[in-house]
Amino acid sequence: MPTPADLPEVQGEHSYYKSDLTIEQLEGIITNLQKKVKVIQQRERRNTARLKAMENLVDQLKKENVLSEEKLKIMAKPCSQINAQVVNPSSTVTVVCEDNGTIIYAVQQSSNEGGDTL
Repeated sequence: MPTPADLPEVQGEHSYYKSDLTIEQLEGIITNLQKKVKVIQQRERRNTARLKAMENLVDQLKKENVLSEEKLKIMAKPCSQINAQVVNPSSTVTVVCEDNGTIIYAVQQSSNEGGDTL
């Protein structure tokens, strides 16, 4: 519970803590915040579905022996890096997730240093 000395700070941080706002204005703020929450929840559901589809794709590629643990690390590397780096084209796996749930993947067919074909 904020003390009277903290009230100016709280009032500055939260626009809804203004005593001069009407009920209608507060309801408008609530409605806008509810819309933002709904959009974030939709985005989270969409991203969860994409993640699940990607996990299923990786499992499928492993079963088909198209994707080894080493190649999986190469594929995961760009996803976990903050700074962009050049990816070795001989070890590139292209994965495209569409909004409609379609997943397209392509494995570049070239030899790497060990002579293995991807």
